Amino acid sequence: MSQDITNQVTQLVNNVLQDASSKVALGPDCVLMESGLDSFAIVELILSLETTFNVKFEPADWVIEHFQTIRSLVSMIQAKLDAQ
Repeated sequence: MSQDITNQVTQLVNNVLQDASSKVALGPDCVLMESGLDSFAIVELILSLETTFNVKFEPADWVIEHFQTIRSLVSMIQAKLDAQ
């Protein structure tokens, strides 16, 4: 897992959760839904991830398993970057 990608994803998740008025310390295995990530925040996060990493989320990517933890998000982003 790339530390740079992990740091960027963590920052983006923190930004989205901060907008949702949630103050949580996030680690790579923190369960994001328990930290305040809801469906509206996921949409905001997807837009941020697409812009930051220049990747496209397909409808098949919009499954809850990809948004469980920072680690699961980083794995998905890394796979998308590797496929480019």
